[in-house]
Amino acid sequence: MNFKLGEFNIVCSNLEKSVAFYTEVMQFQLMEKATTYAHFKCQNQTITLLGFAKKAKEKKHYGAEATFSLDLRVSNLLEASNYFKSKEVLFAQEYGKQEGFFCVYDPDFLIWEIVQE
Repeated sequence: MNFKLGEFNIVCSNLEKSVAFYTEVMQFQLMEKATTYAHFKCQNQTITLLGFAKKAKEKKHYGAEATFSLDLRVSNLLEASNYFKSKEVLFAQEYGKQEGFFCVYDPDFLIWEIVQE
């Protein structure tokens, strides 16, 4: 069997708030938006927001429970950390030079791991 990774879906509780985050903060390219979903591109990856969750996740520390980890690769972690701070994004784990990554929350407290390329 040969599996190929397709788009990944992010189920959100507030589509408008999440669309704003993913376009304005994450700088994903909005391809299509309807009343219950939105499609984005980030390089060659398709991301779909599905706006039907009844509530956001509870805010948890990174690694506190089993979950998927979504990576966003950057060339300069300090610059990326300062960028997210300037956008007033909530950090799940602050940037530390020893770790080589930091984590931020999206509006539903889903965690994005920001990783050095």
